[in-house]
Amino acid sequence: AHDHRRRSNPESFATWFDAQFFNYFHAHTSLILRPLAQAVVELCELQHGAAHIETARALTNLARIAVEQRDMDLAEPTLRRALAIQERDLGPDHLDTLRTTAVLGGCFQGRGDYAAAEPLFRQVLEARERALGPEHPLTLGTLRVLAYVVKELEQLEEAERLGRQLVAVHERAHGAMAPETARALATLGEVLAKKG
Repeated sequence: AHDHRRRSNPESFATWFDAQFFNYFHAHTSLILRPLAQAVVELCELQHGAAHIETARALTNLARIAVEQRDMDLAEPTLRRALAIQERDLGPDHLDTLRTTAVLGGCFQGRGDYAAAEPLFRQVLEARERALGPEHPLTLGTLRVLAYVVKELEQLEEAERLGRQLVAVHERAHGAMAPETARALATLGEVLAKKG
């Protein structure tokens, strides 16, 4: 039997929403999810207070939708608020804090502010390498995004180094013919093409 009490608890609901929303998110329903995400933030604020860690998680989810919708005016202050709570309660290297930091980097990247995005992605990459290892999908995703950001900053030698590192890790983890390795090679190819 399904325990319906879990969903009536805002903390459990926020956790459930956090785990589920990207299934819906990638189905292009962010317009539907945004009011739901806002309602979860309000519910967490009522139940736990504005500076609670569950409120921070709900804020990050709302901001992720805002970034996808290119509403950076909502995303940035929402992420900064969530990040302040997470850094205070969890520390800067906690995986939830790193996720929010990466989304803030994505917010700056979406604005074309690669100089602001770069240090955030570097921070996330270094912490994820320590916590998860160099072959973890989250670490590799951060490495790919950092290579792109550095390329856009015209730091082409560094972008090439990061791109080659990405390819090497994917080849080790997945093999030379894996789709993940092909995507890594495409990232490196973009860098090399820009270098000329």
